Amino acid sequence: MNIGLIIHSQTGNTLKVAEHLKTQLTGMGHEVDLVHLLPDKPAIPGKLSDPVLLPSLQKYDGIVFGSHVEGLSLAPAMRRAMDAMPPLTGKKVACLVTQYFRQPWLGGSRSVKQMSDLCTKKRGIVKATATVQWKAEDRDARIEKAVADLSRCFA
Repeated sequence: MNIGLIIHSQTGNTLKVAEHLKTQLTGMGHEVDLVHLLPDKPAIPGKLSDPVLLPSLQKYDGIVFGSHVEGLSLAPAMRRAMDAMPPLTGKKVACLVTQYFRQPWLGGSRSVKQMSDLCTKKRGIVKATATVQWKAEDRDARIEKAVADLSRCFA
């Protein structure tokens, strides 16, 4: 299966989880592209960041969207990029969110639901979601669980 990992990461935390996921999926025999989406310009505090541009998603059989939480919601740049993406009709999709805070109710749960809803609206088939709380004491175990849960949906 050809899988695209479409990741928006400002601090590198989401990217770190995505790299681990790529290793797992590649080990399962999948072809995996890791695409790190970056805005054209650095964010300016108090100003809406520029949207990131998604690559063509047509070549992928499965897609993992990953982003960080910003202001207790999905990062605005990723949200706008996903709003503008073409239909995902029939594609297997998984969603990954990383957040700084230990409690998922401080943005993680909301962000992964926003991401999942955007994929469903575009007619993608959401097979798995995962949230990693970066300041949790068991962060490494949470990363392992997220990678296992997300990779399982492409087995």
